[in-house]
Amino acid sequence: MRTLKKNALKRLSNRGFTLFELMMVVSVISIVTTMAIPQLRQSMADYRLVSSANLVAIELNSGRAMAISRASVHQVTLDAVNNTIQITDVNDANNAPRMEKFLDSGITFSSVPSPAILFYGRGLARGETIEIQNEYGTSKSITVTASGKVTIG
Repeated sequence: MRTLKKNALKRLSNRGFTLFELMMVVSVISIVTTMAIPQLRQSMADYRLVSSANLVAIELNSGRAMAISRASVHQVTLDAVNNTIQITDVNDANNAPRMEKFLDSGITFSSVPSPAILFYGRGLARGETIEIQNEYGTSKSITVTASGKVTIG
């Protein structure tokens, strides 16, 4: 009786997967992957859009903070051709501009009312709204109010 159980367990432990079972698993995985890739691309584009909107807002806030701390006019230049943003001290030619920052790949300025936004010594600015978009046409707006507040919408 004992040897019968032993032989039955031995036969069960020697079983493996059949080629058919392996092919079914591979086909299910490939179908799921095929369905997930387009959604993943869209999600990555949306992530880059949010990241670039945050970068623009940070640079605008930095320009405002520099204008307040130095009590001088600071210009934030938005280059729609190269998709860059840069802060410059307008009144001090000896003060080198901050390093140019680039938007993430696939992100462009879709609407820039003026190529430069000025922040004055008290942090005030001319109100403007900047639009950026990704390759799928999804967009984000960054608004600068007359009081200098920067918001992402």
